[in-house]
Amino acid sequence: MFSEFFGPGLFRWGDWPERLGSVAGSAFSPQLEVQHKDNKLLIRADLPGMQKDDIRIDVLDDELSISGERHSESERNEGGYYRSERSYGSFRRTVPLPQGAKPESASARFENGVLEIELEAPNPEGARRRRIEIREGTPH
Repeated sequence: MFSEFFGPGLFRWGDWPERLGSVAGSAFSPQLEVQHKDNKLLIRADLPGMQKDDIRIDVLDDELSISGERHSESERNEGGYYRSERSYGSFRRTVPLPQGAKPESASARFENGVLEIELEAPNPEGARRRRIEIREGTPH
């Protein structure tokens, strides 16, 4: 019944996960990596298939925002069936800036689908790091 309604090519169970993958994966939220090292804050965002002009970076108060719109199109013609898919979607990721960050020093670079943003963010005076041991078992 389904193959009569949707067409005979969509519901061949042998390659069903591959066929559904592009539909199921259409929601987009880029992965971020944030590092605070040597008085610099480095933010990397994976934005595969996007162009520099599709991306916007803003700073509002103590947050850095990366937003954009992704356009994806694919066409396949195999085994007598033509398949065309288009997905469009916008995204927005926000990174809280540490106290003392200097957004006016920010610079951004985009290459091979990776956005890198760097800005001055000195470590707070007197900030100390301490490693906390993790024990097994129930807390007392």
